[in-house]
Amino acid sequence: MRAVRVSCVVIAIALTGCASRVNPSWVTDWDLDLPNRKAFSVARPQGPPNELEANDRRLWIERRDLVTGLIRNDLISKGYHVTETNPEIVMHFRVGSGPKGMNTYFENERLGELDIRAADPTSGKWLWHAWATETVTDRLDAREEISEAVPLLLSNFPPAS
Repeated sequence: MRAVRVSCVVIAIALTGCASRVNPSWVTDWDLDLPNRKAFSVARPQGPPNELEANDRRLWIERRDLVTGLIRNDLISKGYHVTETNPEIVMHFRVGSGPKGMNTYFENERLGELDIRAADPTSGKWLWHAWATETVTDRLDAREEISEAVPLLLSNFPPAS
């Protein structure tokens, strides 16, 4: 139900032309008792590719730290607590961009991607998965877009049972 409300809000705002073009999606393993798990940690993603220049590496680290902080703050506000010793949930994420595809009208358009997953720390099984994509242009502020996308994706965490 909550995902439907979020989708309706996103569609309504997008139609007015006032919102970002973030396209969210969610998947959950309904067999697990996800809402009752309260201790979490945020996994540190693998480092940036070695080929990145110093400025790109700095931006990658800045975005990694921004997403980590946003995930932590959102879950803490929902009553979860951070632990590195015995988490019941491990949050993983990936943020990046790539070519938009063959049907693009502009050569330099790229597709920005944010992927957040909750995993069981013992089995490694994915419990919940959310992702968003958005067309990246020179006019977008990555910090602003990430700061908007993370709470939107986590609005469906934990999923309503």
